[in-house]
Amino acid sequence: MKKITRAELATSNGKEGKPTYIAYEGKVYDLGDSKLWIKGGHMKRHNAGALIVDEIKDAPHGPEVLERFSVAGELLEEAPAEIPASAEGEPTFRDRMKPFEWHIKHGHPMTVHYPIAFMTAVSFFVLLYLLTGHRAFETTSFYLMALGLIAAPVAIITGLITWWYNYNAAVFYIIRRKMQLSAVLCVVGLVMVIWRASVPEVLTGDLKLAWLYVIAAFIFTPLVALLGYYGGKLTFGS
Repeated sequence: MKKITRAELATSNGKEGKPTYIAYEGKVYDLGDSKLWIKGGHMKRHNAGALIVDEIKDAPHGPEVLERFSVAGELLEEAPAEIPASAEGEPTFRDRMKPFEWHIKHGHPMTVHYPIAFMTAVSFFVLLYLLTGHRAFETTSFYLMALGLIAAPVAIITGLITWWYNYNAAVFYIIRRKMQLSAVLCVVGLVMVIWRASVPEVLTGDLKLAWLYVIAAFIFTPLVALLGYYGGKLTFGS
């Protein structure tokens, strides 16, 4: 297998038509086909042409995502240059936050499942009501909407904290889409909860308004699915 020096790796930074290489555990991967490494940059935080040991540790996904890409060669081991003690520098803000790393990284994955489950179930219970006519199913859908609306801000706050910690609050298209969809989900949820609380007989009254309510209830599922899709792109890469 081709041996690639640190100098050769550094020049393969994906800029000006150069290869997009990164190195991990002795292997050099070619990420030129990844849509998340355009022009050698990833999430506006990481750059190609370098080792990514610490980056993988801090990433929301594991090194298994690298298996999707071809191996360009092996990194040639070189004796590391001795770094003077005076050049080590002061601990960064992220270094100081290390004791809280577990809570920061796992807070969002733990809390986001609640609004996902509640909001997705809204559509399911409205469908059950339409199929059976049992009012209990419709009432349950209302309670689920309320619970989802309560849980959503917690998931959003933990998501913002994770975004700040993992990506230095850099705004890129996946984050932008998640923010937009989260805002739409919260607005739709708030409108639906207020509507249903104000008009408990909304599904048995005016037919046009009833169907509008049903359509709005079924919007929850695609919204949640899209949020999960973009969350998966962050977690598992592309």
